[in-house]
Amino acid sequence: MTTVTLLHPGAMGASIGSALTQNGHTVLWVSKERSQTTKQRAADAGLEESEFRTALNRAEVVISVTPPGVAVSVAADVADEGFDGVYVDMNAVAPQSATQMAALFPQFVDGGIVGPPAWERGTTRLGLSGPRTAEVESLFAGSTIETIDLGPEIGKASAFKVSFAAWTKGSGALLLLVCAYARSQGVESELFQEWERRGMGMETKSTTVAQQMGPKSWRFGDEMREISDAVEAAGLGTGLFKHAGETFDRLAHLKNATDRPLTLEEVTRDLLDAPPAQ
Repeated sequence: MTTVTLLHPGAMGASIGSALTQNGHTVLWVSKERSQTTKQRAADAGLEESEFRTALNRAEVVISVTPPGVAVSVAADVADEGFDGVYVDMNAVAPQSATQMAALFPQFVDGGIVGPPAWERGTTRLGLSGPRTAEVESLFAGSTIETIDLGPEIGKASAFKVSFAAWTKGSGALLLLVCAYARSQGVESELFQEWERRGMGMETKSTTVAQQMGPKSWRFGDEMREISDAVEAAGLGTGLFKHAGETFDRLAHLKNATDRPLTLEEVTRDLLDAPPAQ
């Protein structure tokens, strides 16, 4: 069995850690400056608390599951400690960010998670690319996480994640933006009626997006900027996903709004009331 250090057990990371512990692996995590909610998640997943340096010294594999905005800095912190095992970045970053992190480690695997936290089989897939992909795949064999081998090239797994999230989250940002604009001009109900007349079902879709994405918007802004960087590097221009990032930034304060379903009205109102990006 393998000793893995997980950075960090958020909603997604805890499910990754649980899949590993259920496969018999030892999973360490660094509890310093983490919330009680995170500590409870880690305990429920069977993870073992550790100090940062100790966790790296014991680990054969380090898995990073963090908000995309801190993925590179977390990788740098691990590299600065001289970690020489397999570093697996599973974050929603552009391929060029994955390549940047890969340069920090002698052994690196690029990963991209699609789907919700992996508590049930058949919901969550993990794309992997890099020379050590098979080793990481073996950690999850038979677990709730289905792996996809995308070959030996660093950046392929990130490109897979970017492509998936560009639509699932980017289209959500666009839909919320359209609803907010229609509301600002006093034509929201007419827009919904027109959508309904054409059988598009977009009012229901808009409400679902507001409820699902509102509380997660705090980390989607950086993800949209990573997607923007990826799209620009492919020669496809800039602007669309930067604007999506700004849309999510305006809703970042809804991070803790998990005690009740958000309404479309309050999410579009918050978009309109938020100060413009500087």
